[in-house]
Amino acid sequence: MSLPGACFRDDSPERDCLFVGFRRKEYAQGTILGVGDFGAELSKVGRVKFGWPRLAASGHSKTVKRAVATTALLSALKKSCPHQMATSFERQASRLQNAGYPKSLLKPVCETLLQRIKAKEKRRPPQPTEEDRRRLAVLPYVHGFSHAMKKVGKKHGIKVVFSAPNKAYGMCRQVNRCVQQEQKEGLVFGFHVWVLVLTGAHKLQVFIEPT
Repeated sequence: MSLPGACFRDDSPERDCLFVGFRRKEYAQGTILGVGDFGAELSKVGRVKFGWPRLAASGHSKTVKRAVATTALLSALKKSCPHQMATSFERQASRLQNAGYPKSLLKPVCETLLQRIKAKEKRRPPQPTEEDRRRLAVLPYVHGFSHAMKKVGKKHGIKVVFSAPNKAYGMCRQVNRCVQQEQKEGLVFGFHVWVLVLTGAHKLQVFIEPT
């Protein structure tokens, strides 16, 4: 026994349609498949319409085509020398048009890329001046000391950067391991630090001498 089901049709009688009805038990007979209380049957009456809208010249959806065009045009800008950007961009746009991408799709993609570039230019920090470069001090990284000196330099308008061959986390482990080894052997390990701050000239000098 089956209850009335629902069928979604369109104007074409030659297309497939998914007929959904309610069944009391599981069974499979011909083109009808019943699972639990649901049954499905294919019939040449119509078709359920689903999915993203397709473009006339492609099986891809409009969203996929926009993504492909954006990636291709952005790569032409990123992977080209500054004096070849315009030529590479035009060639890439020409290739997309030859592949079936209409101008009505490429135009909004180009506008989106232009907005991205303008927004990135606004977020870019200004280039440092010669005076800013003079207010720069480079210190060797010493765990527990360098960051304190960076705060002192910031109060006086001096940018303090650290020089270290490796990342701070890995270098600290090496330093701590060395200190532990020296302590086991009964040796003294440490630093004598002299700091000279000239507020008038905005200079910061640090002298570190290992003991």
